[in-house]
Amino acid sequence: MALDTSEITIYEEDDPDTDEVDESTQVKERLSPRIIIPLDILFQSKIIDKEGSIDLSNQDNFNLYIKDYY
Repeated sequence: MALDTSEITIYEEDDPDTDEVDESTQVKERLSPRIIIPLDILFQSKIIDKEGSIDLSNQDNFNLYIKDYY
């Protein structure tokens, strides 16, 4: 787990067709400070990869599915 207290700034990509303007200096998005928690492969395979499945289609199905993991 990592605590990142700095703001993350994402800049635009420079358009090579516009010589007079450097878009790479323009801010595209600012992300707030955050806690970064790396997720292991088990979480990926058991939850994320099940997106759209019947197991995650509603709260009751999810509760039944996840019951085996906690």
